[in-house]
Amino acid sequence: MVNKVAPNTKANVVTAKPALTLRFKVHTRSGRALKGATIEADVGGDKKKVTSDAQGFARLPLTASDLDAVGGSISVDIKMFHFAPDPGPGGKIEPGPLSISPSVSKDGFDPDEQNVIKDKSGTYYDCVLIDGGLVLSVATPGTVTKRLTDDEVQRELMQRHLDGFVTLDARSEFVFKHDESMGEFDACDPDKCKIVNPSVSNWVNLTSGKVGNVTFYALLNFGVSGKKKGDKIPGQHFLRDTIKWGNMPLRQVDQRSVVGIARLCDELNSNHDIVAIYTQGINGDSSRKDCHGYGRAIDFGGVSTNDPDPDARTMPIRMGVDFIVYLHWGLVDMWDYKSVAANSDNSTWTRQKARDDGTDYSKDPDGNTTPLHYRLDPPPFQDDVPDLDPPDDDLSTKLKSVAAHFAAAGPIFKAIFDFASSEYTDTNSKLGPLDGGAQEDSTAIDDQSGHYILHPDYGRPNAQGAKNGRQAHINHLHFQVGPTNYSAARTK
Repeated sequence: MVNKVAPNTKANVVTAKPALTLRFKVHTRSGRALKGATIEADVGGDKKKVTSDAQGFARLPLTASDLDAVGGSISVDIKMFHFAPDPGPGGKIEPGPLSISPSVSKDGFDPDEQNVIKDKSGTYYDCVLIDGGLVLSVATPGTVTKRLTDDEVQRELMQRHLDGFVTLDARSEFVFKHDESMGEFDACDPDKCKIVNPSVSNWVNLTSGKVGNVTFYALLNFGVSGKKKGDKIPGQHFLRDTIKWGNMPLRQVDQRSVVGIARLCDELNSNHDIVAIYTQGINGDSSRKDCHGYGRAIDFGGVSTNDPDPDARTMPIRMGVDFIVYLHWGLVDMWDYKSVAANSDNSTWTRQKARDDGTDYSKDPDGNTTPLHYRLDPPPFQDDVPDLDPPDDDLSTKLKSVAAHFAAAGPIFKAIFDFASSEYTDTNSKLGPLDGGAQEDSTAIDDQSGHYILHPDYGRPNAQGAKNGRQAHINHLHFQVGPTNYSAARTK
C-alpha cells in the first residue's frame, strides 16, 4: 500500500502485490500435522522462508517478478528439527531437509504433478516427514512378546510402524522430544531423544485393520447347516455353512498386544498363507475392567487364505480356504476319553455322542483315566467319497474337499494355539522378564488342566453360573497378555 503523504521516505515501502500464494502441507505418514516446519524457497537467488501452522500448512506468497525469477519451477527445502523425508516402508531414515522442485506457473502448482493435491482452496504440495527418533526402533525377535521389557515393546512397535507392517494413526504414532543442544540433523541419541507420546501404558489405534499382509475382519454370525437326508457323506453339511462378517478397524489396543498381533500375522502369512483373520473381539473398551477392556486380548474366530467377498457380507464357507473355529473345531464331536484310554491305536477311538459331556479333565491332570485329546487329531471326515449314482463329477469334487479341509484345519488351529502359548500369557500372568531369566514350558493344546488360553478343547468345563470354560469358548480361541482383571479401566 502506498502512503500518499510521504511516498519517498524510508518508512514507506511499496510492496508488490502477490501474484499467487503457494501452499505446502507438512505432516507425518499417519497424517499428523507438523507445526513449525520451515519451508525455504530459492526465488532467483533470494531466499524466502515461511513456517507451517497448527494444521501443517505454510503459505508462500510470490509476486509476478518472483514467478519470472523461478522460471517455471521452484526449489524448496522443507525442514524440521531432527526430522527427515519419509523414506517409505522399510526405507532408511536420513535426517535432513526434504528437497523438492515442483513446477509452478501463474496458476500455481501443476495439478497433475505427483504430490500435488487439490482441495476447496486450490492446490497444495503434500510434504511427508518422519521423526528422526524412529531410527531408534529395533525388533527383539529372540524374546517372546510377554517377556519383552516395556522399552523393547515400544522399540519393536516403532520398527513395525517404520517398516509399514502396521500404521499407527495420527494420535498414536510416536512423538519425540529432542535435546535442542544437538545439531539440527544430528543422529538421534536415546539419552537425548525421548518418547513423549504414547506412554507405554496407553493403548494405540491403527489406521486400518491391516497388519502386514493380513487383514482383520469382524466375525458377526454363523449360518450352521444341519445334516440332511440324502447327504452322501457324514460331513457334507459343512459345504452349506456360511458366516457373516464385517470390517474390523484396530482401535484401543495395548502396545504389547499390537506387537504380538504383528508377530502372529507374520507367522500365519509366512507359514500358512493366511491373509484374513476373523475375530469376535480385539479392541479395548474403557467400560470394562478386564484384559479385553485393556485391549490385551483376542477372541480368535478363524482364518482364511483369501479375503472375503466384499459384495457378500454373508459368505458361503470355501473349503480349504476358510477355517472357522466354531464350524471346523467346536462343532466336531470330542473324542470319547474311554476309547482313548483303552487303546493307543487311534483307529479304534470313538467320539462322544453329545459332542461334549462336560467332563472336568483338570481333576485328572495326568490323564490316566480320562485323557483329553485334541479332537482334530487325527482329522475327522476322512472316509473315501463313495461313487455317486448317477455320477456327478462336480458334487464328487466338493465332497472330496471336506476331507482335505479338515486335514488342513487341525494343524492350522494347533499352530495358532502353539503361537499363543509361546508368545501370549498362559501359565504366568507377569509381563516382562521373569526373575533370574526363568523360562516357561509350552502348554499342549489338550493340556488337562488348562490355563489362560481358552478354546473348544480346554480342559475345564464352564463353572456353574460362569463362562470361563470350554463351552463358552466353543467358537473361538481366547488369548491375552497379562492378567485377566484390573482395578480400573483404561482411560486413554
